[in-house]
Amino acid sequence: MSISPHLRALVREFRARPAEFFGALGCMGISSGLYLLLPRWGGRLVSEVLPSGDSRALARCLGLGLAAFAGASLFGFGRYYLMMRLSHRAGAALRERLLRAVLAAPLRRSARLSGAELLSRFSHDLQVFQTSLNEIVAVFVPGAILALCFGAAMLYYSWPLTLLALLVVSPVGWTIAALYRRLHRATHQAQSRLAALVARFEEAVAGLRDIKAFGREDAFARRFARFNEDSLAALLREEKTHSFHPTAVALTTSAGVAALIFAAAAMARSGAAWLADVTAFLVCLGIAYGPMQDACRSAGQLSRLFAVMDRCEEILGLPPEAPPGQALPEMPPIRGAIAFEGVGFAYEPGGFELRGIEFAIAPGEFVALAGPSGSGKSTLLDFIPRFLDPQAGRVAIDGLDIARFSLDSLRRQIAFVPQEPVLFEGTLRENLSLGAPEAGDAEIEHAARAAHAAEFADRLSAGYDSPIGPRGAGLSVGQRQRIAIARALLANPRILLLDEPTSALDPKSEALICDTLRREAGARTILVVAHRDSLIAAADRVLEIRDGHVRERAKSADGGARIQ
Repeated sequence: MSISPHLRALVREFRARPAEFFGALGCMGISSGLYLLLPRWGGRLVSEVLPSGDSRALARCLGLGLAAFAGASLFGFGRYYLMMRLSHRAGAALRERLLRAVLAAPLRRSARLSGAELLSRFSHDLQVFQTSLNEIVAVFVPGAILALCFGAAMLYYSWPLTLLALLVVSPVGWTIAALYRRLHRATHQAQSRLAALVARFEEAVAGLRDIKAFGREDAFARRFARFNEDSLAALLREEKTHSFHPTAVALTTSAGVAALIFAAAAMARSGAAWLADVTAFLVCLGIAYGPMQDACRSAGQLSRLFAVMDRCEEILGLPPEAPPGQALPEMPPIRGAIAFEGVGFAYEPGGFELRGIEFAIAPGEFVALAGPSGSGKSTLLDFIPRFLDPQAGRVAIDGLDIARFSLDSLRRQIAFVPQEPVLFEGTLRENLSLGAPEAGDAEIEHAARAAHAAEFADRLSAGYDSPIGPRGAGLSVGQRQRIAIARALLANPRILLLDEPTSALDPKSEALICDTLRREAGARTILVVAHRDSLIAAADRVLEIRDGHVRERAKSADGGARIQ
């Protein structure tokens, strides 16, 4: 755990919003200055105004004190409001940075963080971040500044009592430091347990059909209960440490304040200090006590904030696919020739491995990739848009090494249809035009007809403007696959990659999609991962991958090429 980088990050966030930041500092300065007038006012009230018996002088003095207090309170409100605006803007900026970091990271790196883990960090961790930051900027920072200001005033009125106050503060500092370390560990553990709990819940919801089919509802409920108990225990440990923090600080501080008041009274009785100075010192102490208590109590939120920032840094620290400052040239318009030249790759040492992959595809060819499950067919597809980079050899398009060109310019000319396509919350039209946001109605409807998605799109209540739920809720897997194929065709790519695009389609729909792909071949290069004979038969050529190697398989007279 390193504190200073987190502090620098927070200062950068605050300084990026100068209106709120400097406005809050100005309100804090004026409020603190007005509060600092109150000790002198109190000293004059006790030593001069009250003994004089002058009612008018007393009224004026009380009026001035009330005006100073009212002004300090109003500027205190301005400070609080601007600080809270600053805090919420910093929280919103962190949420955006987290999403941008996930979007910019290589798929292989971001895939190591499960969806539930990312969801937990984006929801629970950021909730803790926002709550802690709110209390720090609204309570801790102004409380600490006011305590320092009144400490300087106390030194002015009585340096012996101020030195005694410093001795009293030392045990408070030790208490805060000890509890800080414990709370930081407890927060880390609580957030990690909560992320695991969210993962188990997401897993149960995603696998609900399988759980019911095997009658395992009770078993999964018991399993979830164990994770729930672990998470609860970690949260209670964190809350126990957090709740004890203000109690320990309050007890230590109260004992010290009592000692200071006793010492001040003794000095006043013995004549070692003027009554006005002792009164001013005690007023300073009285006004500073509240902010000091608040600052000490909320110091525990620093530990929780930095613990959450540690967890967020694991995401923000993901290396981007395109390192900043690396200005690669644009990929020129491509014809669609693809060549794998000595490509080698392994996910883990000693595990699955591709070795010396060599093959070439001519522009406009329709090629099927066949082979057993887990043989590396989808991995080969991932090399072409550079979702993965080979560890040996190279992938070339039109004879050009794709690693030498910018990702954006490469991917603009490629469309990809995954085996399990994801639809986004919005309208059907917005989902279809994901890769071509400027496409017109005619183009969208043409692509939908080509992918045979128009037949169910026309039956929807609002047609292409019908709302689609998150991840395509309400649509079958086959309908989602046809929408994914349509939006790939709408992007008009030179290379079209498909990963088992007909796995959830009935034979009739599959035959229609195969016809569509045959028509599209020639206009674009098509590479499809296929298990079904009908899709393999539709291809011009079949490449089989087995045991980490690729070989071309001859097609039979009727166009079939069965997997052995």
